[in-house]
Amino acid sequence: CALPILKDLEERCASFEAEFQERSKTRSEEIAAVGEAMSILNSPEAFDLFGKTTTQSSMETQRQGFLQVGAVALRQQRVRDAAEAALVQMAKKTNDPRLAALAASVQLDAFTKVKEAIDKMIAELDKQNKDEIKKRDWCVDEFNKNEKANALADQQKGFLTSKIDQLNSQIKTLTEEIDAAKQQIQETQIQIRRAGEDRNGENNEFQQTVADQRATQTILQKVIDRLRVFYEKKQALLQARGREDPVPGADAPPPPPGFKEYKKKEGGNKVVNMIEDIIAESQRLENEAIQAENDAQAAYEDFVKKSNNEVAALQQEISDKSDTRAGAKTELTQANQDLKETNGELRSLSEYLAELHGDCDFLMDNFDSRQEARTDEINGLKEAKAIFSGAV
Repeated sequence: CALPILKDLEERCASFEAEFQERSKTRSEEIAAVGEAMSILNSPEAFDLFGKTTTQSSMETQRQGFLQVGAVALRQQRVRDAAEAALVQMAKKTNDPRLAALAASVQLDAFTKVKEAIDKMIAELDKQNKDEIKKRDWCVDEFNKNEKANALADQQKGFLTSKIDQLNSQIKTLTEEIDAAKQQIQETQIQIRRAGEDRNGENNEFQQTVADQRATQTILQKVIDRLRVFYEKKQALLQARGREDPVPGADAPPPPPGFKEYKKKEGGNKVVNMIEDIIAESQRLENEAIQAENDAQAAYEDFVKKSNNEVAALQQEISDKSDTRAGAKTELTQANQDLKETNGELRSLSEYLAELHGDCDFLMDNFDSRQEARTDEINGLKEAKAIFSGAV
């Protein structure tokens, strides 16, 4: 886009240069012609001829007027040429087509109009400098704001990314712990059920053992009772037979010998004692079974109580961790939303930064040179104006 403009400017400047050289040549020839004309007017032949056609005073007045007009015209032309040369040189230096146009108008317009054009252009250039300074300051401020906002957003992104990772890890850990607690509850409940089944089996065995022992004791007690009745009856019979009748009259001859005294067999006592020992052993076994049953029942109840307490604690743990996990999931949802918005903000900042570079880079990269060039233009215009002012 800038190349055609620059090419056109170079062509126009070259045209102005050629026109300036041509005008300078013409002005030199004009000055030479005016000089020759004045020489002719000042020659003796011209005085003699003018003396025949006009009075001496009138001729002198005309000659002086002509010379004065010619001098003024020459001085003004030199001013125009000098101003045009200064403007053309500045146009070439700054590549400003306005200066080239202004240089062309120097030879055509009145001094007052040219000076007004110069003043207007100086004002425009001064305004452009001030506008560029204002724009440069705005660009610097916007770049700084963008950099700070981008740093904050990037920091926020890092924080949110770390938070999301932590929340995901926390949720994963809580889920694993909740699942483990549920598994432990299931295993504990299985153990309680199995312990109950074992307890029922043990109790059934206990009931059978006690029943068997008590039945044995009853039977054996009946045996002892029967043997005791028998032995007590025989003992009474023997005692009755051993009693003697009174002898009437003289001594009678001694009776024939009878049966020997009946005694209980020692083996009978042993049997009874043995049976009594068996009953005692049975009672001991019954008591041990009862004690073992009571201990087993107490241990079972204690196990069930502790297991139920453990299950209750695990259920409370599951409830607490489920609440914590729900809160973490809520935080995670919000953090993901915040991260999405932060990424959007970073994209917007990046897009705006690209716009800033497109809008500001050329200005900021060429700020000093552009300011200096405009200052040179202003100084050149002031110089040209000073040349005009000296000619008035």
